[in-house]
Amino acid sequence: MKHFKAYEIVDKNTYEALGEDALRLFPYHSLLMLDGLREFFDVPITVNTWHSGGQFQWRGFRTIHCKEGAKQSYHRRGMAFDCDVRNYTAEEARKKILSNEDDPLLQYVNRIEDGVNWLHIDSGTVPEGKQRIYLFKA
Repeated sequence: MKHFKAYEIVDKNTYEALGEDALRLFPYHSLLMLDGLREFFDVPITVNTWHSGGQFQWRGFRTIHCKEGAKQSYHRRGMAFDCDVRNYTAEEARKKILSNEDDPLLQYVNRIEDGVNWLHIDSGTVPEGKQRIYLFKA
């Protein structure tokens, strides 16, 4: 990864056990997706904050010990991230992504969640007949 360290996208226990090797938990395209998003916006993007005293540790990879989210969530497969984009509200970030969905930097973003105050991106399956980046409600 160019723009993120493992501790930014995994929980504390996973990072303490694996260190930077925790990146192996993610499909390679997921890491490219997050780096591409960072380059697309050209501003810092925050996923987890536990490493700097913050409350978030499950916004990237979710282990079997995580009680948040759905059991079949793409987070549990290392294919989803919840993030904050500096200087953008979640809605502004979603709109910018959707209006630039063919940008090569966004090629691995397949779905974004609507109606939440964070930016959820994932590389999950887009339903047939939908636009390239599918806007969904959980």
